[in-house]
Amino acid sequence: EEEEGEGEEGNGKKEALVNEESSKRTYPLGRLMRTLTGAWKDFAGENTVKGCKWAPDGSCLLTSSEDNRLRIYNLPTQLYTAVVKGLPEMEVAVEVSEGDSVYDFCWYPKMSSLDPSSCCFAVCSKDHPTHLWDAFYSYNRCSYSAYNHLDELVAPFSLCFGLSGEKLYCGFHNCVRVFHTCRPGRSCKLVPTFEKKKGGQRGIVSCIAVSPVCPQTYALGTYSCSIGIYCESTRYAACVMEDLPSGVTHLVFSPDGNRLYCGFRKCDLIQCWDVRNPGRNLFSLPRTVATNQRIYFDLYSNGRYLLTGGTDGTLSAYDTHSVLAEPLAAEGCLPLPYCDFIAHKDAITGCSTHPTLPLLATSSGQRHFSLPLLSNNSCDGAGGGGDISDNGDVCDNGEDEEWEEGEGEEEGRVRENCVKLWSLLGTKTGLFSDLM
Repeated sequence: EEEEGEGEEGNGKKEALVNEESSKRTYPLGRLMRTLTGAWKDFAGENTVKGCKWAPDGSCLLTSSEDNRLRIYNLPTQLYTAVVKGLPEMEVAVEVSEGDSVYDFCWYPKMSSLDPSSCCFAVCSKDHPTHLWDAFYSYNRCSYSAYNHLDELVAPFSLCFGLSGEKLYCGFHNCVRVFHTCRPGRSCKLVPTFEKKKGGQRGIVSCIAVSPVCPQTYALGTYSCSIGIYCESTRYAACVMEDLPSGVTHLVFSPDGNRLYCGFRKCDLIQCWDVRNPGRNLFSLPRTVATNQRIYFDLYSNGRYLLTGGTDGTLSAYDTHSVLAEPLAAEGCLPLPYCDFIAHKDAITGCSTHPTLPLLATSSGQRHFSLPLLSNNSCDGAGGGGDISDNGDVCDNGEDEEWEEGEGEEEGRVRENCVKLWSLLGTKTGLFSDLM
């Protein structure tokens, strides 16, 4: 199952850079992108993929799924030799298992495959401490434990490493705990986000992002529809943006640290805020998010293009530079996507761009619930039951109804739990050509 597109096939070498003025909207993104390979068999059945993230050095891909397992897939070796056709399905290189539902996961930012000691990632799950897993030998290196005022273990809902990897930020209800990576255990710094007397940012900290240019500045998003900007030198928020459309599920800083992109649960918008003027919403980008699950989005290394999926299986790309230059952006009008196409048959939960190569990894899946229906013979006979059948008739058989599972699933919905690897190579006048 490959979606072949027009354009030049990659030869593994960087082509000459082209000016932004020569980049034209000649081809739709669906014709420029092509599925190289993916992983399907590891996510069969109801094993929904929650997200995927490339390693900082780009050597492997980390995924999280509904079976509470985290899997690492190596970058296909054929891509190092510019072979992009006929790639086999990706095989699991490392697999670890958590004790309960995984809330969040992230790579150690200084990870390099040339240094095995740096190859690790952090995971937080329900009713468990934060675990630091070895990405080479799949063992738990250490744990970072948080305890409440009753000395009970509490699990974080989100986590993020600092730029240097020396600190690990963990989000809880009404607070953030900062652990030193070199000191596992329960020793940490408590940063309250809300206090009864002083107020602040109330609710569960659902996502964390660290500024790429100011390591001591970080942003917190909560399920209580607020975003706060914090600094290491103070215990309280420098500013808080409230009354957002919905609970915040994902935050991404632009490479220059001036803009903050925010994604929400059950909201069809990605908002962009100017960190230098926090009260100003620069623009909003539309996408389809009809569930409460976390729908990731990502930026390219130059920060120009934003790629995001949706619960309808559509992968959309936006040219943020063009959106900022358009006058409609200041008038509150929603911009059209630079280009989009159907990438999956199910919700796209993960979207991660490779740090150095023109590659994109996407993951898909969501929970599908079957609606119970009455059996066809439930209306036979006479009686005084008074129940209503699936066709609207009143059943008077006076007997217990027989419910059938799996017959009422929404028409047209297809279950697709998988990870796909896409090539972004195209013609010199195509999209993303300035990145090759």
